[in-house]
Amino acid sequence: MDTRTKEDFLNGQLLLIDKPLGWSSFQAVNKLKWAIRKKFSLKK
Repeated sequence: MDTRTKEDFLNGQLLLIDKPLGWSSFQAVNKLKWAIRKKFSLKK
């Protein structure tokens, strides 16, 4: 179970990303940012 909270990400939570082989780093980070914003209802 994931215990990270909205405050963890707003305060600078560190994440390690094992990106898929065909993806660029930008694609991986963009997908992750989108998922975090959706999960916690955050805006830019």
